[in-house]
Amino acid sequence: NDQYEEMYTRRLDIIRHLNLALSDIDSELSMVYQPKLHISSDKVDKVEALIRWNSKELGFVPPDEFIEIAEQANLIYQVTRWVIQRVILDVKEMHDKGHKVCAAINLSAKDIMYPELLPWILMHLSAHSLPVSALSFELTESDLVTDAETAAQHLQEYRDAGFKLAIDDFGTGYSSLAYLQKLPVSDIKIDKSFVLNLASNEADQKIVTSIIALAKSFSMKVVAEG
Repeated sequence: NDQYEEMYTRRLDIIRHLNLALSDIDSELSMVYQPKLHISSDKVDKVEALIRWNSKELGFVPPDEFIEIAEQANLIYQVTRWVIQRVILDVKEMHDKGHKVCAAINLSAKDIMYPELLPWILMHLSAHSLPVSALSFELTESDLVTDAETAAQHLQEYRDAGFKLAIDDFGTGYSSLAYLQKLPVSDIKIDKSFVLNLASNEADQKIVTSIIALAKSFSMKVVAEG
């Protein structure tokens, strides 16, 4: 079947070229930073770090495509390490220019299972004279649910080190009170599917109101996506 062959070839191309891109900090990969507006102060003091890939050979490769392939090909840890190094360099530059932002980085459930990742992050922050508050981390709830107990133990180490942790796309996965109680997170990000029609959709308004009340009862902060 031609279609399957085409998909298979593209997958191999992505793995090969991604491997090459990951070997260079100033490569075809780059980061963009989405601002998070703090509503009560009207200031942007936080950003979300998002990876982009413009390949010389393949053109623009959408992140959801290459991230999924990286996860299947056991490359996601290398992607995460590339991102963290790049973000630390970028945040250092922002701090040096007087913009004391905190950049949020997406971690996969696999990433947090590597015990050497946290000391490695702390070492790189220290090497660039950046405080722990320069970075925070985001995790997708559906990604964590397979082994919430172990995930909670590993995440607690990040919290103990001083990092803020957020659950991404909240409300779309397996959200439950027991689950929230187990995970040592500081922020909830309400999925954009509930936010985009918030002005006109009464059901969305009820859901978002409930999530905000829930977050407040757990002393968590809330981010509206989208």
